[in-house]
Amino acid sequence: MVRPIEIEVSVDVDVPAEHAWRVVANYRYDAAWRVGVETMTQEQPVPTPRAADHTAADHGTVTNDTRTVERYRILGTRRVNVARIFDVDPGRSFAWRTVSGTDAEGTRTVVPLGPERCRVVLRTVSRPRGLETILRPLVAPTLRRTLTASTVRLSDLLLTREPAGQPDA
Repeated sequence: MVRPIEIEVSVDVDVPAEHAWRVVANYRYDAAWRVGVETMTQEQPVPTPRAADHTAADHGTVTNDTRTVERYRILGTRRVNVARIFDVDPGRSFAWRTVSGTDAEGTRTVVPLGPERCRVVLRTVSRPRGLETILRPLVAPTLRRTLTASTVRLSDLLLTREPAGQPDA
């Protein structure tokens, strides 16, 4: 049994937590800040008549059962992951788990540090299988470097203060 690859990185940014949440919780922004992501789509679940709060869907942020499709490159190969979002705590955190592609799960969390400062924490657990088990010595450090570089890009994107509107779908 190959050990899972567990990575957690964080970045402190001088922006309100609400601003960071609108970007981190909207997968349509991922290609703008996540290294290796070529395209990302996000499909909101169909609202039920009893769903009283439509604000998350209106802002494009994830809700429970949001489905994402990620096309990315790692170690020179193209991959596709499909994931589901769950345990959404609006404005604060959510969890995700792949349903096809790489066997992985993780969380994204925004922690307010003051009115104009927050911390974004990204956690990923990947369970290599098949050929991935042989490549684990290469994949683990590559994932760490990629996720760390992504936090730098995320910080830069958040500091532009631009992504307040809806990205292109």
